Amino acid sequence: RARQMEPQVTDMLQRIAARHGGQLAGTQHQLKSYGSLQDKLKQRVALKKQTLEEAAANVNDALRYSMVLEPRDFTAGLRAVLAALDDQGHARVRLTNQFIDYPPSFKAINVTLRSPDGALWEIQFHTPETFALKERFHDLYKHTHALALGGASRAEQRELQAPALEAFKRVASPPGCEEIDDWQEETVPTLASTPPALASEQTPVNADASQAHSVFNAAAGKQAALTPVLNTLAAGLGARLWGNVRYDAKQGRIEQVQQAPFQKSVASIKDKIRRHLRAGMSAEQATQSVGDALRYALELPSEGFVAKVLAAQDALRLQGMTCVKLKNYFTSGDGTYRGINASFTDAEGYTFEVQFHTAESFNAKAQTHLS
Repeated sequence: RARQMEPQVTDMLQRIAARHGGQLAGTQHQLKSYGSLQDKLKQRVALKKQTLEEAAANVNDALRYSMVLEPRDFTAGLRAVLAALDDQGHARVRLTNQFIDYPPSFKAINVTLRSPDGALWEIQFHTPETFALKERFHDLYKHTHALALGGASRAEQRELQAPALEAFKRVASPPGCEEIDDWQEETVPTLASTPPALASEQTPVNADASQAHSVFNAAAGKQAALTPVLNTLAAGLGARLWGNVRYDAKQGRIEQVQQAPFQKSVASIKDKIRRHLRAGMSAEQATQSVGDALRYALELPSEGFVAKVLAAQDALRLQGMTCVKLKNYFTSGDGTYRGINASFTDAEGYTFEVQFHTAESFNAKAQTHLS
């Protein structure tokens, strides 16, 4: 499967890298060899106590890439690349920032993605210096894994890794890199009301794409009626209306996506439905749970921000739209996202999302929002 998708993914990554100042490196290793795959499966079975089936399902680097970015452009470039991949339907599953580990036995940012067809693959983001060290210590890491498989203690493994530890300690992290937090795909709580038999019959990894297309098409129909209302609202508040955006790291500007500008992509909808199916929802529940297939962002002036948010709610209420949920991430959350997210229903009960931002919070979202 990795071999089948490799040409298309490589071409896509080369184009994205060129746009954002990156370069693919180590391309001769992007397809993991059969022998290496066998070794990885053995490690997972022996060290993580997984069954062979579980180990195979969790292999995320049969297809893997290294992208090199200059330190001064690293953080913005990484965010822009991941946003571009999201636009192409490659959903982020996990991100690990090894630049902030101490002591560092390795430095890079590892990201696991899921293709539109559900296949996992990996990309590592490096500076030129960290990639050179990765290549230099490649055999040492393989030897360490072999020792671990043979039952070596952590102390023995660390002793073998000592040269790499010392080398990576001397490498400075790219500016702003410490602001990139580890991230893992959210897990939706299991519904107690879902009958166990029904949950066991679900095959979430093979979720029917027609469900996602149905949600997408419903959003397309609604946006024709709702977007003019939001445009009028924005004009009245002195605000700017945004939908799906991409951040141009080179130009330092935000660009509005023109294709289906206010709709969640089919790939992202499908991914959300799959996660809900895995959590035990029925197909109907999972489909209905996608409340942001149509989403808007209002960038409001900082002065009088709260008053304008309240005025927006009042104006939408007069149009027959009810705010059913509101979360203020300026005052809650872990600080990695700022904004006010509100869910509204129209007169027919259709749910859509409106986010309220300042210029500063929206700029931060445009650079960091990846899924």
